[in-house]
Amino acid sequence: MKMKCYGILFMAFCAAILLPAPLAAELETHWYQPRYLPSVEDASDQLKLASPHFSPMSVEVYNNGSRRAYSLTSGYSLERVDVNRLGINLSFTKSGVVQNSQYFWSWWGGYVAPVTTPYTDDIVTSIVYKEIQYFEIWNFPHEKNQATWCVAPTTGGLVRNSFLCVATEQDAQAVADAIATLVVASGASLDSSPGIWVAVKELEKHPEEACRISEVDRDGPPVQAGIKAGDIVRSIDGRPCTGKTFYHDINQAMLEKKGSGDVHIEILRKNNPMSFDLLYPNPDAGVAQLRQKSAESARSNVGAGHPTAAASQPAPRPAFDLDLRCGQ
Repeated sequence: MKMKCYGILFMAFCAAILLPAPLAAELETHWYQPRYLPSVEDASDQLKLASPHFSPMSVEVYNNGSRRAYSLTSGYSLERVDVNRLGINLSFTKSGVVQNSQYFWSWWGGYVAPVTTPYTDDIVTSIVYKEIQYFEIWNFPHEKNQATWCVAPTTGGLVRNSFLCVATEQDAQAVADAIATLVVASGASLDSSPGIWVAVKELEKHPEEACRISEVDRDGPPVQAGIKAGDIVRSIDGRPCTGKTFYHDINQAMLEKKGSGDVHIEILRKNNPMSFDLLYPNPDAGVAQLRQKSAESARSNVGAGHPTAAASQPAPRPAFDLDLRCGQ
């Protein structure tokens, strides 16, 4: 399993360095463990419910692909959502008028008059399933834009896909759940978070801090059990924390026990020993049935002459296309 123990801290660090000053101080980000929906049809319905509140987020990048700046957009309306077995394309549009002054010549002399020019600006954003390993939810709490909760499909610590921004955290979670359902239905897989993070970069200067928790997921099993940032891990399922394999140990315990038992962790908090049982739900529960339903629905649509992916393909196309237009 890839080392992503610095994932959230890495993202926050990048944001602090690369974001424009007004946004950098306001950014809050955390890993989100999505909950899969029973079917791609349910994912379709959930996207439809959230779609009137969608807003794109613009990302400027360097030529080498590293992120440079983020800015929230406003005034765009969602015109269309196209879902297929590879990903999602979203088309946004913004219309208005620009008023300028123009000099006009006439027989009795020139004069200046206002001129209004209509304009339309289109944005197309894409989310590619194969480039998603996990989801983060970003929040700009002090931004005036209403769509300040953003879903960030992430891979390898970098956001390669487009953001989708909505008005509330609940909407952001619903969007992440729907997209995650489409990802696994397409045949791809997502990573799970142990909910506990260590600041790997800090260990270069302070190796004695190797077992100290730097951050916990706000909605993960550790924080639900009562574990806090700053706690020092003493053991994981009876195995002493040496620091060198801390992140591997917690991941391995999570993978071994998810959905079938508790991960027992002993910690030290302000010199007081404490113990916790962390219950990790099995994130793969229902995935096989979801993929089977998607394949069956695809075969059904092929039999009915629907232009969808062939049933023999390993990554069946979700059997729906969203067509959301203004005024509908």
